[in-house]
Amino acid sequence: MQKQLVETRHGRLEVMTSAGKGAPVLFIHGNSACKEVFHKQFESSLAHDFRLIAFDLPGHGASNDAADPQKSYTLHGYAQAAADVLKALDVSSAAVFGWSLGGHIGLEMIAQQAPVNRLMITGTPPFAKDTDAVGQAFVASEALKYGGQRDLDDAEAQSYARHVVHPDKPTPAFMVDAVRRTDGLTRQTMFKNILAENIADQQHMAENCPVPLAILNGAEDHFINNAHIASLNYKNLWEETIFLLPQVGHAAFLEKPQLFNRILERFLRG
Repeated sequence: MQKQLVETRHGRLEVMTSAGKGAPVLFIHGNSACKEVFHKQFESSLAHDFRLIAFDLPGHGASNDAADPQKSYTLHGYAQAAADVLKALDVSSAAVFGWSLGGHIGLEMIAQQAPVNRLMITGTPPFAKDTDAVGQAFVASEALKYGGQRDLDDAEAQSYARHVVHPDKPTPAFMVDAVRRTDGLTRQTMFKNILAENIADQQHMAENCPVPLAILNGAEDHFINNAHIASLNYKNLWEETIFLLPQVGHAAFLEKPQLFNRILERFLRG
């Protein structure tokens, strides 16, 4: 595993890559998290069979805070940053796995015609471009509110970190540290600009995805409306199935890594 800093339009970002020489796979983390959330994938055989790439979004982890938050801390800016990471690593085409916010970024990358050849999303409810649709896609909760709150005290940071994994299971310490480290402007700015003019209609992109789209969610995810996700009319849904894992919350790849890795590998080899 190697870590390096790369320059992008949205600042200097830290990137982590595996030693694998196979097809590249870009992992995009969620709101107030970090690239290390994918350590169960980087420690698996996937890291030898594929070229795994993960990076800290602007304002997260070991990456720089944004010089221009209004430009960088949006789905549009994050998608540009992800495309810049691929370009810096000389990757001409990659599979993308996006978790939560990362899945929304993956859909935005496709809208921007970034070099994405297949997309898997987890904990990402594609929403149409209006306020009511956003409300239908997510489940209102205190933890979801923290996801758009600039400043979090220690108890709020711990609560948010716990819920983004599973509220009834142990919370990895690095997740709490990641929430505390995150530039609070990322949460505030991203939520305020979720329906900005330059951001694609997420539901339209998911339903009409030009590349294979895999959807895998936890049945006990407290953030998303799984019924809404199941109700959409997908034209390119991988295996014509939405995978719903029992006894799993918002972070399937972290809670059930062996099962998740098997499904991801099948998708990548598809």
